[in-house]
Amino acid sequence: MKSKQPVFLNETTLDSVVHYRFSSESDSILKSKMEYKWYETGNPKTSLGYIWKNGQRVYSEKSDFTFDEDGHITSQNMFLWDTIQNNWVNYKQMNNIYDENGYDELFTYLKWNTELERWDKYYKELSDYNENGNLLEFTIWNGNENNNWEYFYKEVNTYNTNDTLNNSYIAFWNTDLNDWLNYQTITNS
Repeated sequence: MKSKQPVFLNETTLDSVVHYRFSSESDSILKSKMEYKWYETGNPKTSLGYIWKNGQRVYSEKSDFTFDEDGHITSQNMFLWDTIQNNWVNYKQMNNIYDENGYDELFTYLKWNTELERWDKYYKELSDYNENGNLLEFTIWNGNENNNWEYFYKEVNTYNTNDTLNNSYIAFWNTDLNDWLNYQTITNS
């Protein structure tokens, strides 16, 4: 899917969002706050979350973002606050690679495995587009219990000379048969 350009900064910069829990019509209780830092390009650099427990501000979550020279997000690393060790611990990691036309080519989503102290494969997308930006092939993998990528979903599209969709083939992976099972084939006449 084509990436969207950042729209975070125009004339003002959002520095924080505060959430309240309403306890009555005239009173509310501070619940959480998210603070933001920005790159000069207008893309988010860091988001830092807090919650309030017993009137004290406590870290909850943090995200660090990176972008390529075209403004496309290339990574988001998410962390949770460990209240016992008083430091940030890995939580999730998302990475994006784009083709020469700026279309999403590869997206990976990893989750931190605290017990094994490693990144576990969770979700992956691979997209291929033609020179006109039409989606030719889209494949999804899920991570399995052995921390390997396992096919899940596949879509293959063909187009006529007017860039109108001719055929769309959709299939799901069957692990027992070790093959794709046709789910749907759509043909436009």
